[in-house]
Amino acid sequence: MLAAYLGTTCVSPGDKVDAMVSTDASHVDARVVRLVHGDPNPEGPGVVEEDALWPGVGTQTGGQQPLLTGSWIELPLNPNGLQSPTLAFWVYWTGDSPDAQTLAFLGHQGTEVLRLVIRPDSHLEATVGESEETTVLESPTPIHRGRWYFVGISADARTGQLGIFCAERGTSVFSVKRTRAGWNGIPRGCDTLLLGASLENHTIQNSYSGKIGGIRIFEGLLDDIDLSDLKQGAEPEGGRCEGAWDLSRQTAGTRVVDVSGQGRHGQIHNGAARAVTGPDWQGTDTTIGSAPRLYDAVHLHDDDLADARWLPTFTFSVPPDARSGIYAIRLSTQEEEVALSLVVGPPPQPSTPVLFLVPTLTWLAYANFDSGDKHRIGLSLYDSHSDGSPNYYASQRKPTSSTRPDAYFEPEKTGGGSVPQIDPSRPGITENATHLVMADLYVIHWLEHLGIPYEVMGDEHLHEHGPDALTPYSAVICAGHHEYWTTEMLDALEIYLEAGGNLQYMAGNGLYWPTSIDPERPHLIEVRRRGGTATNQAEHGELQHSSTGLLGGTWSLHGRSSNRLVGLGMAGQGFGRAPGFRRLPDSLDPLVQFVFDGIPYEETIGDFGLNLGGAGGFEFDRIDRTEGTPSGTLLLASTVEVPSSFFRAMEHGVGRGHADPLVRADMVYLDRGPGSVFGVGSITWTGSLSHNDYKNNVAKISTNVLNEFVRRGPPTLSDELDS
Repeated sequence: MLAAYLGTTCVSPGDKVDAMVSTDASHVDARVVRLVHGDPNPEGPGVVEEDALWPGVGTQTGGQQPLLTGSWIELPLNPNGLQSPTLAFWVYWTGDSPDAQTLAFLGHQGTEVLRLVIRPDSHLEATVGESEETTVLESPTPIHRGRWYFVGISADARTGQLGIFCAERGTSVFSVKRTRAGWNGIPRGCDTLLLGASLENHTIQNSYSGKIGGIRIFEGLLDDIDLSDLKQGAEPEGGRCEGAWDLSRQTAGTRVVDVSGQGRHGQIHNGAARAVTGPDWQGTDTTIGSAPRLYDAVHLHDDDLADARWLPTFTFSVPPDARSGIYAIRLSTQEEEVALSLVVGPPPQPSTPVLFLVPTLTWLAYANFDSGDKHRIGLSLYDSHSDGSPNYYASQRKPTSSTRPDAYFEPEKTGGGSVPQIDPSRPGITENATHLVMADLYVIHWLEHLGIPYEVMGDEHLHEHGPDALTPYSAVICAGHHEYWTTEMLDALEIYLEAGGNLQYMAGNGLYWPTSIDPERPHLIEVRRRGGTATNQAEHGELQHSSTGLLGGTWSLHGRSSNRLVGLGMAGQGFGRAPGFRRLPDSLDPLVQFVFDGIPYEETIGDFGLNLGGAGGFEFDRIDRTEGTPSGTLLLASTVEVPSSFFRAMEHGVGRGHADPLVRADMVYLDRGPGSVFGVGSITWTGSLSHNDYKNNVAKISTNVLNEFVRRGPPTLSDELDS
């Protein structure tokens, strides 16, 4: 077994990077290579890479590290103990496990003090006591998945009373079962309550999948009337509040705020979903900002993984003079090899005319997509949790497969999937498609072939540094699959274009999903989907991002469609052989004469290529005036002979193949005055660049545009635009 991840995907020259590795081998060999071309298809340049000698990289001592999934809540209790504790909270059970799932757990000096679980038969079961002096009590009635229940336990050491209670929301029925138990309450020093998991042998186990909210702890026996009052949101007459945790507060981080006045703030571990609807939500409010009390809940999952928390196996340094580019840390044992992608950004003072903006957020969004063991190693943003709920977060701090440079997309898998290349000799024309790292390397090899000085930058760098990161460059290239954009990234690109920058957009399904980078945990990104073409949709009422407050959906629903910025927007997708493009009358406009220099009007463009065999496929974009394509946008070319395996994006209704004029990829030119955009809405466009050793019309057009944009020079960022 060999698994690994890096502390970050985007670095600058001079940075240090931690490498986390788990292996059963005694040693692991590490080396760094600069990636130039990644597609092993024998019809192209093949795999091209250069060795790089970086400090700290070499043979390392191996060792296994645990990979534990499941989120939980940790809450501090009164360190002096509680004689007559009552623990009450709401649960919305969504899990499906053959084993008991832990709702609450207390341990003391290595022994269990209290455990409340949902048994496989759907009954609640409470176990209290230490050593062999335990009492087990079960709820009289079962609970059902997908419903809110008010549950808990109440005990009184003085009378020996122990009770377990359960009441469904919206009913007056209150199921309580009491018994006598020789239990002395929560002992002194037992000061940590776990919700959603138990702690056994220093390991989190028996994870719960479902929501928890409205958490309260009281000292003093609460009778049935008190419990009923508490269920209705009223304070009980009996008992002293020892903790009341409001999960609707400070959702941007892991803190759980105690509003009781005791100051016993807790913490959520391992990436549970926040800003989710609670037991009082009725559908009238749809954002946490409008009615926070309706979002007093957190959704725990047994397959959450926000941070594997592995120790660094080794730390290496990026040399201060390292060339900007896409690199890989290749790790190998005698039996396995893993490659970890890394983007080295520009130097402090950029000096090249061209910037390739690498879609690293899209890499992360797809991480482990459709991996066979995804519920064990962490989900992609395209996956649903084991309980069927959508996954809102993706983390850099876990092993991934689809961010490897040898990953390709295999459409015949269930839902497709990004998996490592198995057979390097297998041509990638119709059987599989490339996107993510492998597809981005098409651009790198093309730039190397041209000999034009360039630098690369990851999305996270642009998010952090804003428009200042773009303005030194005469041309910015977006290519491949640039789907996930933060507000800060969109703002930066818009300012760059308004200042006179030039964008060469050679991508499909770009600028699509509103994305947040967690300010407190920048290794986490958050996406909540509603509308658009997606494999999952946010739950009703849960569209607002917990980390930033950004509303989810698509950027189009925010009035910031890619059509408005680059002239093109998501049109559809398809597999099978990708078609080429045919020029249209707008391509004869003198304004774009430079684009087609050396290209006859009647010549089909890009009916060849390494990626699905043509330049206009996989996922593709087109002009759409209703979505905001500016009126001055020139439609230069569109795909022809589109196969029936190509179909509309979900948001555009039903339609397939050449019989539907809306199922197409477009090529456009947009003079934004002073900035300019040349756009080809297709993921597979760049896979056609290297055909016939770059002696082809796709490479010619792309090179013509880049040379012209370089000639125009960088923009001037005015103080007004900068502000």
